[in-house]
Amino acid sequence: MFKQRTIWMMVLALFILTAYSQPLTVTTKQMKYTNELMEVDLNIPIVSGSINQSFQRQVNRLLRKESLDLKREVEKQARENMAISKKEGFPYRLHAAVSNYEVTYNQRGILSIPVTLYGYTGGAHGMTVKVPNNFDFHTGKSLLLSDLFKKGTKYKQVIIDEVIAQIKKKTIYILTTPSLLCKRCRMINLII
Repeated sequence: MFKQRTIWMMVLALFILTAYSQPLTVTTKQMKYTNELMEVDLNIPIVSGSINQSFQRQVNRLLRKESLDLKREVEKQARENMAISKKEGFPYRLHAAVSNYEVTYNQRGILSIPVTLYGYTGGAHGMTVKVPNNFDFHTGKSLLLSDLFKKGTKYKQVIIDEVIAQIKKKTIYILTTPSLLCKRCRMINLII
């Protein structure tokens, strides 16, 4: 009985180790069109190849939601701005919602996909936001920056010190000290 259980545990461990020996597959679902309100060019990552199908579906929903939320927000603003431009008699500027991504890490069940979201709502320039998405398909959890450091490590200070050192090397001038700037930040995100 003990011997049989040990063999099954070894087979299970071997299965888990080999299951993630190949990178996960990431393909693109593209949504691209232009209408009287806006230009849409969304490149949405679709993850496949995981043995953790439940978490894979959750990740795909999250990645899709990021791009579609941008499109909905820009579309709402476009409708409002179109109505104002017609009422006030000034030209309407075509709005835009664009999303792109890059797979920056894809090994042993760990996947990092930063998504870049760009929205233009008729002003002088658009707004770009980069959203870090880091997933551990072994545990079925999103990775936080703190997950990469030992418990009790003052990792935020380590990062702040490194940023300050790099700024000094490049003689970049800023209006306030990085430590004060980071104290105002609610969260430090991670892109692997």
